Amino acid sequence: MLSQTPDGSCRVKCTCDLIKSIQKKQEIEQMICFLKGLGEFYGNVKQNILMMDPVLSINKAYFLVLQLEGQLQGSEASD
Repeated sequence: MLSQTPDGSCRVKCTCDLIKSIQKKQEIEQMICFLKGLGEFYGNVKQNILMMDPVLSINKAYFLVLQLEGQLQGSEASD
């Protein structure tokens, strides 16, 4: 289960990067959940996504998976 980002109710403007750090951790958790949901067929694309720095957004990772599927369908149609 994914953790939720806490809502701050501070009256003073925060000067540390704690919230950014928490949000980044949450993005990584979401990416790992997304990649775990993909089958073994996507092993190479999963590995490539995990190696990217900075970590991709879920939307960009999903787009890469769609591109791979499109390429595979295109190559099957030409066979």
